[in-house]
Amino acid sequence: MDNSYTQIKLIECNRASSIETKANQNSNPALFTNEISEGFTLQPLDRISVHSSYVSEVGAAGDKLELKGDFLKSYTFQGITEFKPLEITYTDDEGDPQVAKAEYYPDNISFIDARNASNISKPVNIYDNQIKTPIQYYKNNNGENHVYLPRNYNYHYTSSASFADNWLGVDNRSLGMPKSGADTNFLLLDDYRYDGTNYKIKTDNKRFTAFIREKTIYNASFFEKHNSSIYVNPDPAGDNYLLYQELLELEAPTGFNSPEKIAEVLTEQLKQTDEPQILEIDDSTSAGRKLNALTIFNSKTFKTFTACNYDAWTEAVFNTFNSINVSGYTQKTLDHYNAYEFVFHKRPELQIAGRKLNSVYGLLLGQETDPDDDDKRHIYLDLLYTDNNCKRILDLFDAEALYPEIWTNDNTKNNINGFATIDNSRFLHINKNVNASQEDLNGLPMLDNDGYTAFPAGLNLASLPLFVYYKDNERNITCAEATATNTSYGVNTTTYAYGFAIPYIKTGETQVRIALNARNVGPNIGHHYLNASGIIEGNRKIGFDNHFNAFSTAALILTSGVSFYNYDSHISTALINHTQNISKYFTGAYIGATNPKIDYDFNKNQFSILNLHSAENVGQTSYRAGDTIKGAAESTSNPSTEVFRINKNLNYSIFTPDAKPYLEDKGASWGGHSRDLSTKNENIEAWTIFDSRSGIYLTKDIGLSDEEEFNKSLFKSLGYNYNQWQKPDKVDDSNNRQIRLDNNTYNNLDLITTNASIVSDISTTFDINLFGSTFFNHIIAHSSVLLDKSYYPLIINDAVSYGFKADFLARRMQKPYYTIRSSLIDDNVQYIGNSKNSKAKMPIIAVVNKINGEGDFYFGEGSDFEFVVTQEKTITSIQTALLDPDASYINCNNDSAVIYKIQRKITNNFSIAEQILLNQAKKKTN
Repeated sequence: MDNSYTQIKLIECNRASSIETKANQNSNPALFTNEISEGFTLQPLDRISVHSSYVSEVGAAGDKLELKGDFLKSYTFQGITEFKPLEITYTDDEGDPQVAKAEYYPDNISFIDARNASNISKPVNIYDNQIKTPIQYYKNNNGENHVYLPRNYNYHYTSSASFADNWLGVDNRSLGMPKSGADTNFLLLDDYRYDGTNYKIKTDNKRFTAFIREKTIYNASFFEKHNSSIYVNPDPAGDNYLLYQELLELEAPTGFNSPEKIAEVLTEQLKQTDEPQILEIDDSTSAGRKLNALTIFNSKTFKTFTACNYDAWTEAVFNTFNSINVSGYTQKTLDHYNAYEFVFHKRPELQIAGRKLNSVYGLLLGQETDPDDDDKRHIYLDLLYTDNNCKRILDLFDAEALYPEIWTNDNTKNNINGFATIDNSRFLHINKNVNASQEDLNGLPMLDNDGYTAFPAGLNLASLPLFVYYKDNERNITCAEATATNTSYGVNTTTYAYGFAIPYIKTGETQVRIALNARNVGPNIGHHYLNASGIIEGNRKIGFDNHFNAFSTAALILTSGVSFYNYDSHISTALINHTQNISKYFTGAYIGATNPKIDYDFNKNQFSILNLHSAENVGQTSYRAGDTIKGAAESTSNPSTEVFRINKNLNYSIFTPDAKPYLEDKGASWGGHSRDLSTKNENIEAWTIFDSRSGIYLTKDIGLSDEEEFNKSLFKSLGYNYNQWQKPDKVDDSNNRQIRLDNNTYNNLDLITTNASIVSDISTTFDINLFGSTFFNHIIAHSSVLLDKSYYPLIINDAVSYGFKADFLARRMQKPYYTIRSSLIDDNVQYIGNSKNSKAKMPIIAVVNKINGEGDFYFGEGSDFEFVVTQEKTITSIQTALLDPDASYINCNNDSAVIYKIQRKITNNFSIAEQILLNQAKKKTN
């Protein structure tokens, strides 16, 4: 008969009453020590287990996402733009060295005298609840707030009597276009439209990416600080520009949170707004009085970029700018120049690679090319035949391949080599003329000329594209490998280094230089490249053309859109009276994403990134909207509604010369009645979707090197696939930065942005008549002609952003269980598992799965594990650690608790009868 029984002792250990909590040591709530007031001794064969556990994590439940906040890695992002106040070292009048430092300057949106921009390496730490990635900004050419380059000035008319004429009439070279343009026989027609007189850049809602100039001085007085005259560059394309990038950093809350909460927090950070900046000016009518001229509200992804304004972009100011007469420079001249601080390019990759190859002055040809002489039939660069030089050219050629429209169909005119394809060629720019004809205002020969001044009669100083032979299957062959394969230098080349380079040696020299084959692209080198002697002379300029009118370059700068007078000259941009002009202070325009969003769809359990573009809005139909005068347009009831437009019209409320001539309505009279009919602006490309004003790109540089790192990151928790954040193997017109985001493209993009979601059933709303009424006939929408005037239906539809959607469902839980470690059990008790980099040396006593989550707690029921004491041990305190499977401490708070159970077997040495007799004997004794 077994005379034993089990003695059970329960010991409560909770964080709230621990030594750490009493000492206010709460940095790690997952580790706590509880004192045992009376103490006790564990005996051999005692059994230890966990009776129950209560792990407190706010939000602990099945519908929450768990984020730890664990460190993943250190990483260095490249090319992040950093601004610093400009410092210039100079010698004062006494010959002593001095430093002029830029200071606060309230008359410009930068609020500083001068600044330097540089692209730096930025080291960061990345955690599993963070998103860090560089972003780039773009401006859509939507007919608002932009000026195509090159351009001389915006405002030809400055008097109140004629100011409205700036909006009217077809743009031309006497109203601000450059005096001369590129040769119209050598245009990339993907970029240009013909208005009946001139070729102009198409307004077709393409994305133009922001570049920033390295050095900008805003305050003319700053030059006086370092004993200098005002400096401007009359050929601004020649300045040094950098791709403008910011580092976007977002952080989700750690612990357990609903997907909706995580989306909300990330969105709030995307839209975080800086403190307003107020520009104060002196009141010209009251001495000592200050007036608030304007207030700037910049946010993380939507902010002001330097732009041209009315005061500095008149014809008179341009005439001072287009000069090397320093004495004529004024603050307005400097303001004109500073509108070029940010330049936006349609094909930015070409600018990055091309400007690394050469400056605005180009490269030189090393010797003449004679198409009739087999020994001189190549294009000979005065550039050494080295791997480094060849790689610089190859970078440019690779950038060209991102944009197949350079070669396809009728985008290039017949004068350009019709045999050239993307498979057999790449191009460089080359001058048509000798160097003496290509000098800038300082007398230095350039590659190309932007035509701010009229070209000499009979000469076009713009460069031409020269297509040369390229073999992509030899792109990885080095100079040494190609040389070893070829039988000789020059014309007998059979293998091309890096797919294009031929070695040659100039007469009388020993150094090897780079030649290019133009003959293999077609039967001969076109006559338009040859001089009167039928050759291309040595020393002619070649390379990448930095100028704005170069083949394959489409560029713009921003304009504030604010004029001194409105279209109605009775209304001026002023304070107090017309003489208190404030239009000069409008030196910026907003660019970026106004309403970016991390979205969570509850029904699909799916995250998306939305609204990386600033959508078009309903706005108003007329600049006179809301005026009480009879016949004025009524104010629209929903001006903020996001829409996309087709056949967009532009009204007089904003000005850019790119939209001239403005026309809110066309008058038409027939049948004895007069009507005002709306139609698209003449500069707007017909039947083109306009759904964005500007926006941001997310680059796919997220600091995570491989899929293993990615799977530990916030991206994975949100449901994104590793491949969604990888650069595609090939980039072309199916996935480059101009492509629209839709179901077919969103997983293969080079860069990530958004646009309106266009679905098939919307097309039924395009059937609109001359008067603006929709019929919903299932016909193809079309334009109409009335009295020899064309009319396009103004199509305006509500729009929602297409999202960059996660491929997978959101990952609710990163780790399915906790481990409880305790000082109660001996160190020789082992648990086989992931103990790499363990922060706790104590052995595991229990495992708590995360099935039972409710009310901010995970409940652990009685453990199946029992541990047997092997030697006597006195306990005065118990230390408990709560860990994840990777042996890192969990995220919890001070409400966690563990109830330990200690079982001891007690054995009686007497039978029941013996016990009765013993009790009777005790009574007799008493």
